[in-house]
Amino acid sequence: SHPFGFNQKKHDLHVHRRWDRRGIRPHKRMERALCKTLSMDAPMQDFSLDSFNHQRAQIVIDSLYQSGVEHFAIAPGSRSTPLTLAIAEHMKARSEIHFDERGLGYFALGLAKAIKKPVGVVVTTATAAANLMPAVMEAHLSRIPLILLLADRPPELRDCGANQTADQIKLFSSMTRWEIDLAF
Repeated sequence: SHPFGFNQKKHDLHVHRRWDRRGIRPHKRMERALCKTLSMDAPMQDFSLDSFNHQRAQIVIDSLYQSGVEHFAIAPGSRSTPLTLAIAEHMKARSEIHFDERGLGYFALGLAKAIKKPVGVVVTTATAAANLMPAVMEAHLSRIPLILLLADRPPELRDCGANQTADQIKLFSSMTRWEIDLAF
């Protein structure tokens, strides 16, 4: 079975309950891998915030690639730059750029359906994430896996009246199998 539980059998209604060989749910395996690799024990060469974000984005993208996510759909923005650069620098990851988040969501959904593998979707903050809602809803109902990477403001700039912000935490909770806030 696929590490993210891709539903290859239409009659299988328990996709999110599949277990791997070691008896660990796929989303728990990903969570453990991300938490382990994102721990502060990971080697850092430069302690600037830009370098920190870039190195952590590289770890996330590499972890996703090793877990079977080979394709990424990107609607670039300033907050998602570290993720976009990490995908561009990855030797094997494939990426497609789209200027409109709503169209990007449907592109990613169609690609995931065609290749029968999860596709990573990278967008920036606020309404960009909300524009993915129709595609995420359709992916959920069709049991097509999308990995959403939503760039958000740092925790200290959330809920403080800053411009171009929206509460992204749990935005898609009712339509996702697993979510984590990797705010640093």
